[in-house]
Amino acid sequence: MKLKNVSKESMNEITKAFSEYKYEDIEEGIYYLCKGKKGIEAYMKGFALAGIKSGWLYTISEKQEGYIMISEPTSKVSFLGMKDLIIGSVKSMGIKGTIHFFKDMKSSGESLENKLKKENKKFIQIEMLVVKREYQNKGYMRRLVQIAFDKADELGIPCIVSTDGILKMQKYEHLGFNHYQDRKFKEKVYEHDLIRYPKK
Repeated sequence: MKLKNVSKESMNEITKAFSEYKYEDIEEGIYYLCKGKKGIEAYMKGFALAGIKSGWLYTISEKQEGYIMISEPTSKVSFLGMKDLIIGSVKSMGIKGTIHFFKDMKSSGESLENKLKKENKKFIQIEMLVVKREYQNKGYMRRLVQIAFDKADELGIPCIVSTDGILKMQKYEHLGFNHYQDRKFKEKVYEHDLIRYPKK
Protein backbone atom coordinates (compact mmCIF):
# COMPACT_ATOMS: atom_id res chain seq x y z
CA MET A 1 0.00 0.00 0.00
CA LYS A 2 1.66 3.21 -1.20
CA LEU A 3 1.39 6.37 0.88
CA LYS A 4 1.46 9.97 -0.31
CA ASN A 5 1.89 11.40 3.18
CA VAL A 6 2.01 10.60 6.88
CA SER A 7 0.63 12.39 9.92
CA LYS A 8 2.78 14.62 12.13
CA GLU A 9 2.59 11.95 14.86
CA SER A 10 3.81 9.24 12.48
CA MET A 11 6.66 11.44 11.25
CA ASN A 12 7.70 11.99 14.86
CA GLU A 13 7.72 8.25 15.43
CA ILE A 14 9.80 7.69 12.30
CA THR A 15 12.43 10.23 13.32
CA LYS A 16 12.59 9.08 16.96
CA ALA A 17 13.10 5.46 15.85
CA PHE A 18 16.51 6.59 14.58
CA SER A 19 17.43 9.19 17.20
CA GLU A 20 16.64 6.80 20.09
CA TYR A 21 18.24 3.67 18.61
CA LYS A 22 20.77 2.05 20.97
CA TYR A 23 23.96 0.96 19.22
CA GLU A 24 26.32 -1.73 20.46
CA ASP A 25 29.38 -0.59 22.46
CA ILE A 26 31.69 -1.35 19.53
CA GLU A 27 29.82 0.97 17.13
CA GLU A 28 28.80 4.61 16.99
CA GLY A 29 26.31 4.79 14.14
CA ILE A 30 26.17 6.79 10.95
CA TYR A 31 24.76 9.94 12.57
CA TYR A 32 28.05 10.88 14.29
CA LEU A 33 28.09 14.39 12.76
CA CYS A 34 24.48 15.22 13.65
CA LYS A 35 23.88 17.71 16.47
CA GLY A 36 22.43 15.34 19.06
CA LYS A 37 19.02 13.68 18.90
CA LYS A 38 17.37 16.75 17.42
CA GLY A 39 19.95 16.74 14.67
CA ILE A 40 19.28 13.10 13.84
CA GLU A 41 15.55 13.79 13.78
CA ALA A 42 16.03 16.77 11.44
CA TYR A 43 18.09 14.65 9.06
CA MET A 44 15.63 11.75 9.09
CA LYS A 45 12.68 14.08 8.58
CA GLY A 46 14.38 15.46 5.47
CA PHE A 47 15.23 11.95 4.32
CA ALA A 48 11.68 10.68 4.91
CA LEU A 49 10.12 13.69 3.14
CA ALA A 50 12.44 13.10 0.18
CA GLY A 51 11.19 9.53 -0.06
CA ILE A 52 7.53 10.46 0.35
CA LYS A 53 7.70 13.16 -2.35
CA SER A 54 9.52 10.73 -4.65
CA GLY A 55 6.75 8.11 -4.26
CA TRP A 56 8.83 5.55 -2.35
CA LEU A 57 6.82 5.13 0.87
CA TYR A 58 4.73 2.02 1.59
CA THR A 59 2.91 0.52 4.56
CA ILE A 60 1.09 -2.74 5.25
CA SER A 61 -2.47 -1.60 5.89
CA GLU A 62 -4.69 1.33 6.85
CA LYS A 63 -3.39 0.96 10.42
CA GLN A 64 0.10 1.96 9.18
CA GLU A 65 1.90 -0.46 11.51
CA GLY A 66 5.21 0.58 10.00
CA TYR A 67 6.81 2.15 6.96
CA ILE A 68 9.23 1.10 4.24
CA MET A 69 10.80 3.29 1.58
CA ILE A 70 11.61 1.40 -1.61
CA SER A 71 13.40 2.73 -4.68
CA GLU A 72 12.99 0.84 -7.96
CA PRO A 73 15.18 0.74 -11.11
CA THR A 74 13.35 3.71 -12.63
CA SER A 75 13.08 5.68 -9.37
CA LYS A 76 14.52 9.15 -9.01
CA VAL A 77 14.53 11.60 -6.14
CA SER A 78 12.10 14.38 -6.98
CA PHE A 79 13.29 18.01 -7.03
CA LEU A 80 11.19 18.88 -3.96
CA GLY A 81 12.39 15.73 -2.24
CA MET A 82 16.04 16.61 -2.87
CA LYS A 83 15.37 20.07 -1.46
CA ASP A 84 14.00 18.55 1.78
CA LEU A 85 17.00 16.20 2.01
CA ILE A 86 19.48 19.06 1.65
CA ILE A 87 17.62 21.21 4.19
CA GLY A 88 17.50 18.28 6.65
CA SER A 89 21.22 17.60 6.20
CA VAL A 90 22.21 21.22 6.79
CA LYS A 91 19.90 21.53 9.81
CA SER A 92 21.32 18.37 11.35
CA MET A 93 25.04 18.70 10.54
CA GLY A 94 25.59 22.24 9.27
CA ILE A 95 27.19 22.95 5.90
CA LYS A 96 30.70 21.91 7.01
CA GLY A 97 29.37 18.78 8.67
CA THR A 98 27.40 17.81 5.56
CA ILE A 99 30.51 18.23 3.37
CA HIS A 100 32.56 16.26 5.91
CA PHE A 101 29.98 13.47 5.92
CA PHE A 102 29.98 13.08 2.15
CA LYS A 103 33.79 13.07 2.13
CA ASP A 104 33.77 10.26 4.71
CA MET A 105 31.18 8.39 2.65
CA LYS A 106 33.35 8.65 -0.46
CA SER A 107 36.48 7.49 1.36
CA SER A 108 34.64 4.49 2.86
CA GLY A 109 34.72 2.69 -0.48
CA GLU A 110 32.27 1.97 -3.25
CA SER A 111 28.79 1.05 -2.09
CA LEU A 112 26.96 -2.00 -3.41
CA GLU A 113 24.41 0.39 -4.91
CA ASN A 114 27.08 2.17 -6.97
CA LYS A 115 28.72 -1.11 -8.00
CA LEU A 116 25.47 -2.43 -9.40
CA LYS A 117 24.78 0.85 -11.19
CA LYS A 118 28.24 0.78 -12.79
CA GLU A 119 27.53 -2.75 -14.02
CA ASN A 120 24.16 -1.57 -15.39
CA LYS A 121 22.37 -4.07 -13.17
CA LYS A 122 18.85 -3.36 -11.97
CA PHE A 123 17.88 -3.71 -8.31
CA ILE A 124 15.31 -2.83 -5.68
CA GLN A 125 16.66 -0.89 -2.70
CA ILE A 126 15.23 -0.52 0.79
CA GLU A 127 15.96 3.09 1.70
CA MET A 128 14.29 3.18 5.13
CA LEU A 129 12.38 0.82 7.41
CA VAL A 130 10.50 1.64 10.61
CA VAL A 131 8.04 -0.38 12.69
CA LYS A 132 5.93 1.60 15.17
CA ARG A 133 6.64 0.84 18.83
CA GLU A 134 3.28 -0.83 19.53
CA TYR A 135 3.80 -3.26 16.64
CA GLN A 136 7.43 -4.18 17.24
CA ASN A 137 8.48 -7.83 17.77
CA LYS A 138 5.26 -9.04 16.13
CA GLY A 139 6.53 -9.91 12.66
CA TYR A 140 5.80 -6.58 11.00
CA MET A 141 9.39 -6.02 9.89
CA ARG A 142 9.16 -9.21 7.86
CA ARG A 143 5.86 -8.12 6.32
CA LEU A 144 7.29 -4.74 5.34
CA VAL A 145 10.44 -6.26 3.85
CA GLN A 146 8.26 -8.72 1.91
CA ILE A 147 6.84 -5.75 -0.05
CA ALA A 148 10.35 -5.13 -1.40
CA PHE A 149 10.99 -8.84 -1.97
CA ASP A 150 7.77 -9.20 -3.96
CA LYS A 151 8.77 -6.32 -6.22
CA ALA A 152 12.25 -7.75 -6.71
CA ASP A 153 10.96 -11.26 -7.44
CA GLU A 154 8.41 -9.94 -9.91
CA LEU A 155 11.21 -8.21 -11.85
CA GLY A 156 13.73 -11.01 -11.30
CA ILE A 157 16.30 -8.67 -9.76
CA PRO A 158 18.11 -8.47 -6.40
CA CYS A 159 17.00 -6.44 -3.41
CA ILE A 160 19.67 -4.52 -1.51
CA VAL A 161 19.87 -2.60 1.76
CA SER A 162 22.53 -0.79 3.76
CA THR A 163 22.49 -0.33 7.51
CA ASP A 164 24.80 1.10 10.17
CA GLY A 165 24.06 -1.23 13.07
CA ILE A 166 25.22 -4.78 13.76
CA LEU A 167 21.87 -5.85 15.23
CA LYS A 168 20.03 -4.23 12.31
CA MET A 169 22.27 -6.17 9.92
CA GLN A 170 21.57 -9.42 11.74
CA LYS A 171 17.82 -8.83 11.52
CA TYR A 172 18.09 -8.33 7.77
CA GLU A 173 20.16 -11.51 7.48
CA HIS A 174 17.47 -13.37 9.42
CA LEU A 175 14.91 -12.17 6.86
CA GLY A 176 16.90 -13.52 3.92
CA PHE A 177 19.62 -11.00 3.08
CA ASN A 178 23.27 -11.98 2.65
CA HIS A 179 26.08 -9.80 3.97
CA TYR A 180 28.03 -8.34 1.04
CA GLN A 181 30.57 -5.91 2.51
CA ASP A 182 31.36 -3.38 5.23
CA ARG A 183 32.39 0.20 4.53
CA LYS A 184 34.29 2.11 7.22
CA PHE A 185 33.50 5.81 7.58
CA LYS A 186 35.68 6.23 10.65
CA GLU A 187 36.51 4.33 13.82
CA LYS A 188 33.37 2.55 15.09
CA VAL A 189 31.26 3.85 12.18
CA TYR A 190 30.38 1.36 9.44
CA GLU A 191 27.79 0.84 6.74
CA HIS A 192 26.91 -2.81 6.15
CA ASP A 193 25.76 -3.61 2.60
CA LEU A 194 23.46 -6.61 2.14
CA ILE A 195 21.87 -8.30 -0.86
CA ARG A 196 19.04 -10.75 -1.40
CA TYR A 197 18.85 -12.48 -4.76
CA PRO A 198 15.45 -13.05 -6.41
CA LYS A 199 13.60 -16.32 -6.08
CA LYS A 200 13.48 -18.14 -9.40
